[in-house]
Amino acid sequence: SDDEITDLELKGASVAVRLASHVYKIGDIEPWVRREGFTLMAEGETNCTRWYVCDKSDGANATTQRWVVVRGAAWNNENVDRVRLSTQIGKAWPSPLHEGKDAPPVVVHTGVKEMADEFWPDVSPWITSLPDGARMCFTGHSLGGSMAMLLMAWSKLRLGMSLGVMEPCWTFGSPPVLASDGWEMRKRRGMDLSETVARAAAGGSDW
Repeated sequence: SDDEITDLELKGASVAVRLASHVYKIGDIEPWVRREGFTLMAEGETNCTRWYVCDKSDGANATTQRWVVVRGAAWNNENVDRVRLSTQIGKAWPSPLHEGKDAPPVVVHTGVKEMADEFWPDVSPWITSLPDGARMCFTGHSLGGSMAMLLMAWSKLRLGMSLGVMEPCWTFGSPPVLASDGWEMRKRRGMDLSETVARAAAGGSDW
């Protein structure tokens, strides 16, 4: 049935959960990433989270997958600013996911958006430099998965990346941080209705 998990999906989830667990390690994560058969390409840390980028290559050393992995809330980590992390989580009011003429009517948790925006300048070059033929993958546990979803959405909206080169975002126990912007959708429906009425009237037909 359509609800059955394929072997490929199960394998993808298995890889994602292992990579998502390594970002919680204290200290050097390169040996853990290498043990999974990946090459660590970049990593970074803010006072709220940690992230890394790793590549999977085939036998000819051509990159087949590039993963962006984001850590969730690690309250016991001494590098985490617990007060700021709590403050960011508390900023639950909505902000636009994307600005611009063709922006979708979607809003995002403001605090989570701000946390992801903080390391976006460091991560985005690794997204735009995706090697030809490779697949872009995003994953994270808990709050890390929520930020990974934002990174994936921004890859399309901010960078123009084709959905055809991106795998589904793998998340584990992640709180929802995206929602439809009901007010914007009502405004757009109103504009669509006004245009429909105007066109009908101009054509002398009923509406």
